Amino acid sequence: MLPILLETSSLTLYSYPLMFGLAWGVGYQILLAYEKELHLTTTKIIFLLFSMFVSSWIGAKLFFLFTLPEDYRNDLATESSFWMGGGLVFLGGLIFGLIAFLIWKKMSGFSFKYGFPLLLALIWGHAIGRVGCLLAGCCYGNATTLPWGIHLHGENRHPTQAYEIILLVCTAIFLNRDYKKYQDVIRSLFIYFIFYGVGRFLIEIFRGDEIRGQWGFFTPSQWVGIIMAATGVVGLLYKHRQHNHSK
Repeated sequence: MLPILLETSSLTLYSYPLMFGLAWGVGYQILLAYEKELHLTTTKIIFLLFSMFVSSWIGAKLFFLFTLPEDYRNDLATESSFWMGGGLVFLGGLIFGLIAFLIWKKMSGFSFKYGFPLLLALIWGHAIGRVGCLLAGCCYGNATTLPWGIHLHGENRHPTQAYEIILLVCTAIFLNRDYKKYQDVIRSLFIYFIFYGVGRFLIEIFRGDEIRGQWGFFTPSQWVGIIMAATGVVGLLYKHRQHNHSK
């Protein structure tokens, strides 16, 4: 755990916001690198990222609040420091960011068939963001005696942040190869839903931070993971069926 990377008399450099900013910066650079493939101007890319940033920030905050006990939630929701600081749930940000993207898509006339770089930017940015979680010590795992356990909050714990980083990197590599073969961004999106939905569901089993909440049998993130994976499976089956009918 390394929440502070550098501290001097005049400067304190926190790892989490640094990785958070780096994640968006890397996403921006990926989109610029694919600017021609996206058929977008730099101005439109900046506007898209800004609108998605604001929307996903609000979604990540709201989803975090919904996982908390009611009394704690009401107190925290009125604190300006909460809205400007930590306490984010990626899946809430993903849902609200997608809503912002769909609104922008409708307004700009953007064709989703060019959208694969957006998916890549999302996955690589998310992986970098999880490095920030690992350094800050949030989103930590249960206690473990496994040799790759890391010492967090007084115990050796599952490095659930690292598990997710590995999941995301492997997903990005697989999707990049799959897209080169099939050139189908919808297929790529459904595969991402399956990979991340199943992976996140399994990783949640090893999570040890109680603040993530519990809705019935599963955590909120597990429920969203189930929905994502099911959507991906149904979507791929539908596309396969359509492909067979078109032969």
